[in-house]
Amino acid sequence: LKAIGSVTLKKGEPGLIQLASCCRVPFKTFTAEALREFEHHFPGSGFVRKTVGVGSVSGPAAWLLSQGQLLGETLREQGVTITLGVAH
Repeated sequence: LKAIGSVTLKKGEPGLIQLASCCRVPFKTFTAEALREFEHHFPGSGFVRKTVGVGSVSGPAAWLLSQGQLLGETLREQGVTITLGVAH
């Protein structure tokens, strides 16, 4: 694991900060505008769009962190969405 990414609105999210700290990786955030450039590659949610201003966060954040080199399918469980990418 090289980084954890999310939308700027989540920059103070204790769970994400703690996860990044425990994994000893940076927690990088992106503006909704930056994520919007890549959201067309991923299924979106009206709730997420209304809440953070972009329909999908996990996929576009992983896309930006890995320059589009995603690994496998997006995982969704108990309100948490995880998309993995390969960074070199």
